[in-house]
Amino acid sequence: MVKKVTNEDIVMLLNEGVVKEQIQTRILLPQILVSGLKHDKVVEEILRCPYCGKEWQEEKPEHKSYLAYGTIQKCPECEKKMFGRIPLQKEKRFEKSSISYEISEFRVTESSKIFYADTALIHGEQGMIFAEYEIHLVYKVDPKMTMQEINLSLLHRAFVTERDKYLYNAAGKRTNKYLKNVFVQDRPMTIVSENAKNFMRNFLFMGGDYNCSESIWMDEFEKGRSVKDSYSYVPRGERKAGETLNQYHFKKVPEPPREYQKIVGKVLNEDLITGMKKRESLCMNCGRVFRDEVRYDWGEVVCPYCGCRSQYQKSLHGLNRKICFLSQEGENTLFIRTVGYQYSFGDEWEVSIEDREEYRCILTFGGEKGEEIHFLVNEGYATNPVWVEKEKYWSQKFRDRIEELSFIGEMPLLKYSALQEYLKQESPGTSYGALQLHSLITFIRFEKKYPVVEQICRRGIVSALAEELQYLSERNEFQRMDLTQQKVCNALKLSEHFTKMLIAHGGWKGTLIDLQRLYALDPNMRPEDYEWIVQHNIDIGSIERVFQETPMTIMRMCAYLENVRINQCFEPNLAINDWCDYLKAAKTIEVDLTDNKAKYPSSLKREHDRAMAKQKLVMDEKKDEFFQKETERYGKLFSYKTDGYLVMPPKNMKDLFEEGRKLCHCVGSYSDRIIQGQTCILFVRKAQEPERPYFTIEVNPTDKCVVQLRGLSNRLVNQVTEKPLVDFLKEWGEKKHIQIKKAV
Repeated sequence: MVKKVTNEDIVMLLNEGVVKEQIQTRILLPQILVSGLKHDKVVEEILRCPYCGKEWQEEKPEHKSYLAYGTIQKCPECEKKMFGRIPLQKEKRFEKSSISYEISEFRVTESSKIFYADTALIHGEQGMIFAEYEIHLVYKVDPKMTMQEINLSLLHRAFVTERDKYLYNAAGKRTNKYLKNVFVQDRPMTIVSENAKNFMRNFLFMGGDYNCSESIWMDEFEKGRSVKDSYSYVPRGERKAGETLNQYHFKKVPEPPREYQKIVGKVLNEDLITGMKKRESLCMNCGRVFRDEVRYDWGEVVCPYCGCRSQYQKSLHGLNRKICFLSQEGENTLFIRTVGYQYSFGDEWEVSIEDREEYRCILTFGGEKGEEIHFLVNEGYATNPVWVEKEKYWSQKFRDRIEELSFIGEMPLLKYSALQEYLKQESPGTSYGALQLHSLITFIRFEKKYPVVEQICRRGIVSALAEELQYLSERNEFQRMDLTQQKVCNALKLSEHFTKMLIAHGGWKGTLIDLQRLYALDPNMRPEDYEWIVQHNIDIGSIERVFQETPMTIMRMCAYLENVRINQCFEPNLAINDWCDYLKAAKTIEVDLTDNKAKYPSSLKREHDRAMAKQKLVMDEKKDEFFQKETERYGKLFSYKTDGYLVMPPKNMKDLFEEGRKLCHCVGSYSDRIIQGQTCILFVRKAQEPERPYFTIEVNPTDKCVVQLRGLSNRLVNQVTEKPLVDFLKEWGEKKHIQIKKAV
């Protein structure tokens, strides 16, 4: 047995010294800009070579100066290549997290990562070792440039052979990601040993000389691992499927039922003047051929012999039929098999059928685990099926629709099942055309587990039940029902008369949710009240908001809104929102809502407007109080005064509005942001005119920087004519530790 290759085995064989040596050799240093001057569309520069320290002067047109940043340059003294440039900094040390290197004679790329490849022998098995590093470099300029530190952070690392792949992430945990999705990202610098290059030529049956960092090599490796004939490796899903299939005996796929209510046909000829088409059709229900003449060869067609109605199907496109077969094996096992049939038609309408079994589901009940499920998918071809067992049958990939359902033999396990009722209501008017395979499996599973499922289904609450079961299968938790209960009403979290309302309205999940919310508000709600709510399209959330403000019954609420509709011509779905606003405002202004005249005003619109106006007065007083506390707080931090100018906060909201009105900008609308602590507004005044608006400052309290500085009509500070003001603001910024560069 081959010993598993661990993360520590790989890390021990990595040679970071080789990586650092390659970086030193291959990196292109930038030229150092000592000084520069631009005038008359000409750029004069003094440059220094980072390798030898030689300085030289260059003069070039302005429109050509940018070329030095993106092209390879050569030192006039040592003739070494350089790429890019950096200005000479005061501190002679700087850091970079990327490197520039040459990939061809005229091409340079920049990379923040290193890809390293070498051969290795681990536990007696020969293969290739890969590593991905993140780089951090520290340079020193004095006067030439030298690399002071090379710091490498190990990310992904891997050991691969013709048979196996061992890939570990930065945390040292094994992962099954594709190699190309890990090592070919961001065009890293590639460091490949000579041994690795030689090994590559005979690796995985590949010819040629592949670059280890290119995705083509990674693709070839993953493909090579999937050639199962070359190795004894069997994927986990196939292995589990083989073990499952050995436990059970599956009979040959049954022949499809003869009767099939489909009509297929072909156009014989077409009159180009009239557009009429003569066509020949086969009715698959009675097996007879007939001809007709139509203008359009689509839509519904009726067989003249047996009366079969069907959507017209062009035979040239073929005909697919999908049937799900249910059968019982032994005392406690159900087989659910989905088969696709492909119909082909000859010139004389002779029919040939190809079948392909697509899914197998095995449900076992009453075992040690209580329930055992195996879901298998045919991922091969009809002549060479390859069964793979999946962990989740409810995946979106497997949600095939079932056109027909066929029961084979006696099935005692489903003797008292409500499956037929479930199917009829889940897909009304069709041959189970709306039913999905995962829904069928889920229903059978949970009906056996929870007896109340059968009762819910028989009472017609199928739609809400189907969604609940789907949620339960995926999340293993209940959403809106409690199927562990014995009674239907308890499982639905409703009373019996609420349950009857749910049934009367179709048993939909949305209806169930609405009734549960109304049940929590008023357990004694009458059916006629709910009918009225549905009729007038009243939002349940609005009803909940009304009940939050004052207690009442749903009957009394409906009666009042109906009165408003009749006497005030105010639709209930709109009136309820105004009513809610009125009740909330009434509490704010301390109206006694225990008085029914106040709770149910005779003129809702009038009382709503009055209450909202009074609420605004009360809230403005409170709002101004909060405003003053906030401005007083930051005013202590940012206020400043000299002989020429001063900075001060607004005293109240009126000051803020007047500032915006007199300077013709929008600062008056900033009151809410000030109260919430999102911004600080300050006034700039001349010392001789402290009451006259001059400039307005907005400061970000988090970053301690000036966001805006605006005068009359949003004008900026004039750097020339208003230099004393600029100097004052700079002084203020230094004193209060506020950045003002962007503003002035």
